[in-house]
Amino acid sequence: LAAGDAAEFDTALTVCVLRYISDAHLGRVPPRAVGFALEMEARRFDPVAFVSQLPAAEAPAQLLATLDPQFALFGPLITALAHWRDLAARSDFPQVPNLPKLHPGESDAGVGPLREFLRAIGDLPSAARAPKNARVYDPDLVKAVRRFQERQGLGADGVIGEATLSQLEISPAGRVRQIELALERLRWLPPPDDEAFVV
Repeated sequence: LAAGDAAEFDTALTVCVLRYISDAHLGRVPPRAVGFALEMEARRFDPVAFVSQLPAAEAPAQLLATLDPQFALFGPLITALAHWRDLAARSDFPQVPNLPKLHPGESDAGVGPLREFLRAIGDLPSAARAPKNARVYDPDLVKAVRRFQERQGLGADGVIGEATLSQLEISPAGRVRQIELALERLRWLPPPDDEAFVV
């Protein structure tokens, strides 16, 4: 590269890293721009000072990881994001049909697709066998629905009602978007301290 091209490349790369650092630490969207009106003190953060540490860092990736919110749920959300992105990339991902209200032991044609959906997202073990009548809402499937309900913050009663069906109908791409938004909101919050708080 010519000296001028190298300088332009260095400048462009530095600007990109500064944007990344700011987005990773403070978020990509200003909270007030989307109606997030929680009163918080402005956080002091100097991205230029931070980026100047990178060239001498023995482990730049670890240094960049210190920008992430220090909430315990941030790491699991990152893992979940990768999982749901993999599912969203599948062209054969099963969809849950519009089921009626279902109690354990009842039957419906949509139970088969429900079983495949819960197997695909990991709530139904892959080794679990379907009953002879695949339309029956059997005990193994009830356990899987209860696991799903518990993860969604619903009453884990195993009954597929309106609220459970609404959650079952969210596509993997929809879950990806929810997780991305949750991660962004965590970046807006001040670092957790030792006092109890509700998220």
